[in-house]
Amino acid sequence: MLCLVGTGVFACFSYPLNYPFVRLMVVFCAALIMKHETRSLKISKGFFSIIKLVVLVVTVALLVLTRNMFYDEYRWNTIAQRSLAGETKAVMPDYTHLYKTMNRNGLFHYNYAAELNFIDENKKSNKYFHEASHYMNNIDLQLHMADNYQKMKQYKDAEKCLLEAHYMIPNRFIPLYRLAKLYEETNRPEDVKKTAEELIVKPIKILSPEVLTIRLEMKELINKLN
Repeated sequence: MLCLVGTGVFACFSYPLNYPFVRLMVVFCAALIMKHETRSLKISKGFFSIIKLVVLVVTVALLVLTRNMFYDEYRWNTIAQRSLAGETKAVMPDYTHLYKTMNRNGLFHYNYAAELNFIDENKKSNKYFHEASHYMNNIDLQLHMADNYQKMKQYKDAEKCLLEAHYMIPNRFIPLYRLAKLYEETNRPEDVKKTAEELIVKPIKILSPEVLTIRLEMKELINKLN
């Protein structure tokens, strides 16, 4: 019961049932709970034979499905490695083919959309990012969507995505930095200054060259505006 409660609490903040092991543990724990059920059911032999046949058919179907899933995962890994090696455009037809069988996999949606973003197919990329958001939604997804919108000159939608990314993890610098650059591109000096000042006074959790560079750039931007 504690295991099921822990999974339920975890599910309020993440996606634990995306992992086969967690699904297996949920079924296992539920089975242990039912093991202590004191009620007994009287089932006729004929009906019990039907149940066994149904279970056998379902098991075989699940084994076939699992085999197909393993094959798709293997193909996905192969084309992802080729994309990392610089063959992104060449493997796009393979991604399109795999989409037919992996269209319920949020990670696949995200990866496919990110590859489309990399080759500047922005409209198509955001279509798959929207689909991915139904299975998983995080700061990286929102930043990618904002990049697509910005490249398509859809600045209001880009701003909305950047603000959502900022609200997801307020201590991150990148969403606000990208927001300041968006305001600069769209000639909104007051918003640029406000966002830049917020970045300068923002507490630093982990000091890094990237954060220091952002702060320096924001100071220069404010001086330029003044």
